[in-house]
Amino acid sequence: MARSSLNKMYFLFLATFLLRLPTLWTPIVDIDESIFALCAEVIRQGGVLYQGCVDHQPPGIYWFFSLLFSIFGPTNMIAGHAVTSLIVFVTAL
Repeated sequence: MARSSLNKMYFLFLATFLLRLPTLWTPIVDIDESIFALCAEVIRQGGVLYQGCVDHQPPGIYWFFSLLFSIFGPTNMIAGHAVTSLIVFVTAL
């Protein structure tokens, strides 16, 4: 990999980290996240999506949060913000 490409990648990582840093210590950034967390917890406990929890979003976001909660512990939104920041960095590449 060329040195200029590595410099761009480091810059993107640093920019992503600095811009997303405030969200790492904020438990809930907006009301949508609380609904995502609620529906993900319903899924984790064996409930049926759109029956035990109702929202208008596609199911992928709830499965994503459910997977995060299964790995990092229930309702661990800080881990969710960190993983989301990593996804933002990877998509910026």
